[in-house]
Amino acid sequence: MSQPPKNKNIHHTLTAIEQFERDRIAFAIVAKETGMFDFIVKLANTFGRIPSASITTNDGVTTSYKTPQNITMPKLHSTKQPDIIPKEKPAPTKKIISNNYSRSKMTRFK
Repeated sequence: MSQPPKNKNIHHTLTAIEQFERDRIAFAIVAKETGMFDFIVKLANTFGRIPSASITTNDGVTTSYKTPQNITMPKLHSTKQPDIIPKEKPAPTKKIISNNYSRSKMTRFK
């Protein structure tokens, strides 16, 4: 029995990841057209991944994306985040050794 021919025009429902990738690509295209792409890249390099964003242009074109809740994004290996508060050197600590056995011996011989 032969299989029916595959129709390439069958409507395909996108998965959350596929829709997310398409939305991000559309967002990047509009960001490049509006000149905001370099600013967004600097922002992402400083603060890490941006979970959702939206752009509306002067002519009314709106594009956005949002990372779905069920997607765990891998961590970025980007530059170190700037320290807002400068780190202080920790205060030197003194190690105090408490030996109760030696204390009990000392009190018996007194």
